[in-house]
Amino acid sequence: MLFRRSRRAANDDGEAVVSQTTVIGRDSHLEGIISAAGTLRIEGTVRGTVTAKVCVIDEDGLVEGEVSADEIVVRGRVVGPLRAYHVHLQNGAQVDGDVMNETIAIDSGAALNGAVRQSDDPLGAGSPASGARETAEAPDRQGEPAYLRSPLWNGADDDGRRPLRALRLR
Repeated sequence: MLFRRSRRAANDDGEAVVSQTTVIGRDSHLEGIISAAGTLRIEGTVRGTVTAKVCVIDEDGLVEGEVSADEIVVRGRVVGPLRAYHVHLQNGAQVDGDVMNETIAIDSGAALNGAVRQSDDPLGAGSPASGARETAEAPDRQGEPAYLRSPLWNGADDDGRRPLRALRLR
């Protein structure tokens, strides 16, 4: 099942553990690194890196930065790369960034402006956000967020319209 109100798992004592949903409300504006062990539902604005088990970006939600999760569901807007085992872009979703995933579903009415790369382990050590190619970057890029230093963004130019960089075909 895609969504559940709570998930039960047994801990060492045999007692049931209920996973909670963290909600970032419509009037909330957060910046920085956000991490949730369970489900994270974004209805407001987040600028920075988001990590969760399941991340849902609602219709009014906006994320400017990298989103990493086992499962990502987008109904709102993301400006930055998505990395998950399963990505679902629902009707009304707007994604400006690359997607690294194991499986992806794109509904009619969703918009994706970026590359889609399939990987058996999109969250693993071989991911674009880490690795030897990142250290070979020019020193003037060291002050940028990690997702812009990623090899997915190599060869990109600033287009002046958004904090992302537009990819130019050779």
